[in-house]
Amino acid sequence: MRYDFVPKTEGDLSVITKENIDSFASLLLPDSAEAIRSGEPMLALGWIIDDTSVAAISGQLEGVTFYITSFYVAPGYRDKGIGTSLLNALEESASVRCVNYILDMTVTSEEHSALVDFLKSYGFEEKPDSLPLLYLTTLEEAAEGQLKKKEIKKSDNMKFFDESDSGLLRDAERYATASFAPIPEGGFSSGSVDQQVSMVYEENGAISAYIVVEKTNGGLSISGALNESGKPMVMLKLFSLSLQRAMDLYSGDMVLVIPVTDRTADGLVRFLIPDAKQIAKRFELAGR
Repeated sequence: MRYDFVPKTEGDLSVITKENIDSFASLLLPDSAEAIRSGEPMLALGWIIDDTSVAAISGQLEGVTFYITSFYVAPGYRDKGIGTSLLNALEESASVRCVNYILDMTVTSEEHSALVDFLKSYGFEEKPDSLPLLYLTTLEEAAEGQLKKKEIKKSDNMKFFDESDSGLLRDAERYATASFAPIPEGGFSSGSVDQQVSMVYEENGAISAYIVVEKTNGGLSISGALNESGKPMVMLKLFSLSLQRAMDLYSGDMVLVIPVTDRTADGLVRFLIPDAKQIAKRFELAGR
């Protein structure tokens, strides 16, 4: 741990709980704030100066790895040692829970270049091509990839959400939730889910694969994908058909964000959209 390097920092450390989350919610990503409100086993710390919340960090310990899910210091309070103090306090807490811990954080590099520099100066090491990854592309770039060479036709058991049986969708959502599979906040019927672009694969009266696309900040984002069909080509077809439908509905400059959490999905993105740009970097710090 790095207590020898902590500058004298104005303010006080506070543990963030569901009782005081409202004071720190604006400094945390929405998912992290909601997890704290609902009582999930999160570790969250905040920094207060003159009764004003100015910084927050949160995450979860899984095994020996502590995944940092949100980290923010408000403008005007940066370069004052607050971020360093929060990370030191986080390390201290992680060391109590696990002797040989690892801090892990994924950063959207284009939006948070200052945070990238800070993590490196603190001692984090970048892990190139390690999962999870985040890709950014446009529908026009997607159209210039493999989809331009070969159009995949939709089979009868592949349906868009707006064509699917609502009961089967609810069953698939319950299965995905029970299996801790990725689904959007609010489920498949959330208002942010693009029902015309999201797809399912039905087999024997049940949904065994899906891809969920959400509308976010004027663009599109893949927020969930699962293939339990036992057929590797199913996800390739769902992804391709979903992109083709998006190209029919939206302009070519529509931004598409694609998170990938396994090597199969990573290979799929690289194959279909070779010009997609990796926009996130993953950093790790081994405790000592």
